[in-house]
Amino acid sequence: MTDPSRRTPILLVEDDDDHVEIISDVIREAGLKDELVRATSLKAAEEIARRIRPWVVLLDLGLPDSSGLATAKAFLNRLPELAVVVLTASTDHALGLAAVRCGAQDFLSKGRLSPEILRRALTYAFERRHLQLALEGKQRAVEAFASIASHDLRGPLGRIRTLGQFLKEDLDIPPGSEASEHLRLMDQNVHRMQRLIDDLLRFARVGKEGLKHEVFPLADAVDGAAALLAESVEASGAEIAKQELPNVHGDRGLVENLLQNLIGNAIKFVRNDVPRVSVQAEENEREHVIRIADNGIGIDPGCLSKIFEPLQRAVTPTEFEGSGLGLATCKSIVEAHGGRIACESSVGHGSTFLFTLPKASASATGERPDESI
Repeated sequence: MTDPSRRTPILLVEDDDDHVEIISDVIREAGLKDELVRATSLKAAEEIARRIRPWVVLLDLGLPDSSGLATAKAFLNRLPELAVVVLTASTDHALGLAAVRCGAQDFLSKGRLSPEILRRALTYAFERRHLQLALEGKQRAVEAFASIASHDLRGPLGRIRTLGQFLKEDLDIPPGSEASEHLRLMDQNVHRMQRLIDDLLRFARVGKEGLKHEVFPLADAVDGAAALLAESVEASGAEIAKQELPNVHGDRGLVENLLQNLIGNAIKFVRNDVPRVSVQAEENEREHVIRIADNGIGIDPGCLSKIFEPLQRAVTPTEFEGSGLGLATCKSIVEAHGGRIACESSVGHGSTFLFTLPKASASATGERPDESI
């Protein structure tokens, strides 16, 4: 990605001379002194972009050789590393959102351009794409490590478990003996390690293939998560109550996995009581805020800043099993949707987990969502 302190030109892909003049004036009024290079077709834009590596691209979707969403898809597929802001007509709000879902960083309406909006959108687009590329590199490194660790550890663990079974059978170890208990603990720890490996791989692969966007009822995702937890629900007698929940926008499978983790934790971390879980939602202009509250053991406020980090736990594994990757996975899923996650809790008073999901109609005009959670 281009170093922002030594920026290359802005590439403006626009075939209408009048629009070019207007946009050029707005760029100057915004105080952006970068060189402006123009392309009048998709083919020319791709050739120029490969040659000059612009720090940001303003892409009109109506060109002589391409039009509509196909323009954004083609450019972004061929030059995915560039920061792209799509230009739309004032009535093409839905088209702009669709372009963002294809990989554009933002969209702007030509009829509502102002120096402040343009400067903010271009700067934010560059910074966001720069961070995305850095994160993608780290993600590849984490996934490679997880795959290697999985391959190298599964074999020895399997052999340890098999040898333990052979020892128990060959030595005719009686149930209840000290040796039998040692073998049981060995097998238990092998199982725990295998689960840690599975969780590590799952954590490394969150969002790897891109989100499968759709609008779906959040209540259905809660029901799906509860069905996956049926054994725990039945064994504990857990009660899961959900208020009227909205339709949300995102990857249904990942959101269901997110809910499975949070509701599963709410059921697991309870002492001497029937687990009670409440799922509620509220909204603001751009997003839904979902709250999952429980009557569990609660979390020391001093630990709240660490619980979403990989392999961090607020409880001992001897009392409550777990890999320490569940909440880290939740955080990855929420952030892959452009949201945030937080927890409110105190010891002995249960916990409330809050996370945000975008509305299907949320705009992508560079405005930042409410960051109060």
